[in-house]
Amino acid sequence: MISFLRANVGLTVWFAIFFIAAVVSTISVFLMTPRGLSLKPVWWFWGFLLLIGFPQLVYHAYVAVSSSRTSREPTSVASGKPDVTDPETLFTVVPEGATVHEIPSQSAFGVWGKANAGRLVTMPNGDTMMLARFKSTADASRAVSEYLRESGLESSAAADFSREH
Repeated sequence: MISFLRANVGLTVWFAIFFIAAVVSTISVFLMTPRGLSLKPVWWFWGFLLLIGFPQLVYHAYVAVSSSRTSREPTSVASGKPDVTDPETLFTVVPEGATVHEIPSQSAFGVWGKANAGRLVTMPNGDTMMLARFKSTADASRAVSEYLRESGLESSAAADFSREH
């Protein structure tokens, strides 16, 4: 259960908000009732919280349940790590749960402007991948070197231009 809540931060936050609100409301009711004060502010607060928070809680629960169903599948894509043994397939196949933005080469600059085709892929776990197709290996190598230099990652890149961890 704890790993489920850690994997779904939105759901955890809304559970925490409702728990804290329940504790504060309970204390408020115990302090207000003996003094004969009206409990309308507590009711108003809970009405407002449910109006805003309940749809959020339902949404995050739906996302958590649907992502846990996907993560039970034994594919590498479902775990948020697509199979990159053949990077060319990432230009035709959208990994499950990923958001893909096509980047036309004529409308971009830098690495994207020199590429024949480009994609920006955001995986369900938040990782992002930049995919670019170049005319030649030399063009790709120059573009990667330029990107690493411009982004300040040149000192932490390995010889094959992958990022060292």
